[in-house]
Amino acid sequence: MLQKIQSRSEGENMNVSKREKLLNITENCIGEKYHFLCDEHQNYTPVGQGGSGIVYAANQRFSDDYDVCTKRAIKFFAFRDDLISTLGYVSKDNFDVEIENICRFNHQNILKVIDGNYYKTKAPDESQAEISIPYTITEFIEGPDLESLFREENKELCMQILKKEESVFSLFAQIVCGIQYLHKNSFYHCDIAPKNIFIKTDKDGEFLAIVGDLGAGKTINPKKFDTTRIIGTRNYMPENVQKLKNEEVSYTDFCKLQPGWDIYSTVRTLKEIIDKIKSSNLFKFDFWNLDRLYEKLTDNKYFSISDIEMDIEHLRPTSNQIFRLDELSEASKSIGHVLLPINSAYLSRRMRKLSKHEMILRLMDVPQLLEGATTFPGANHTRYEHTLGTYELMRKAMLSLLRNKEYA
Repeated sequence: MLQKIQSRSEGENMNVSKREKLLNITENCIGEKYHFLCDEHQNYTPVGQGGSGIVYAANQRFSDDYDVCTKRAIKFFAFRDDLISTLGYVSKDNFDVEIENICRFNHQNILKVIDGNYYKTKAPDESQAEISIPYTITEFIEGPDLESLFREENKELCMQILKKEESVFSLFAQIVCGIQYLHKNSFYHCDIAPKNIFIKTDKDGEFLAIVGDLGAGKTINPKKFDTTRIIGTRNYMPENVQKLKNEEVSYTDFCKLQPGWDIYSTVRTLKEIIDKIKSSNLFKFDFWNLDRLYEKLTDNKYFSISDIEMDIEHLRPTSNQIFRLDELSEASKSIGHVLLPINSAYLSRRMRKLSKHEMILRLMDVPQLLEGATTFPGANHTRYEHTLGTYELMRKAMLSLLRNKEYA
């Protein structure tokens, strides 16, 4: 039998947040089916919290005794103390609609939501007004999140999971795959960040990336909401979203923010992980493919999560040559790039050799637009640059066709 919480001293109570006082967690405060777990000091301590929610661990009981139970994570959508005065206590709007949606999601890279309901309580101020705080019950991931994976205490696990460059690409592919699943279901996460991506491992060292904390997300459906509040992690919001943080926006205005918001936070998350990998001094691989991916993430303007997935898959170390052509396989280490005024051209050894042939090099002396530079000073590129640019555009066109299932 789980031990009940011991009473805290007056000194301890002074350190309890308004949010914790509001919730007043006890062993079975949301019913006999779920029993909250104590820490080593026999206190009900949150296992995670942010500006818009707080998470506790609990056991879901399947029998009258504790012989059959499963560990769960229970998140209450209540604002942090510093936000209560301006935003109120409850952080989740349209909860009834969204809990119906997210409980239907079933994907190996998405945190599974088991259940949800309202926790009835009273305001801890003089008003004593009744408050209904939404909460969700999800699977409990024992592994760390990406934010804590690189900390000293997780050093061995980090080296085990990311033991080679291909493992990093596998991690990225799983993250993007989960987000893509949400977008295909017209759901936008709105809080993609390393702290909300969890690593689930098995005894053989295999891992799954789990995209969690769906509570800030929204389903794009005009019948579901008229207005919504913009919440999430500020550092992973694009500038136009940061300006609206904690504000109420209309359905139409929210639709204008997505999918660009999720794309921005996904790109930032992936780049941040690459930076941490390269600066950690834990890994011995040469980062060739990761450097290329970082360049892509920095330079490309993405219009969908699928575009990011294509770059990840295209640059994976284990990617096979397409039609045995290095020119169509950017994962090949024979590929180098030549800087051009607009976009770089990616050349294989064979194409680099061809580009240095005397018959091609003579095009450097031939202007592309002849007298154009007299009117437009920037129009001074050569037939050589034009030739390489044309090659690069055709290479990209071929790749786009080959990725199209209907074409294949």
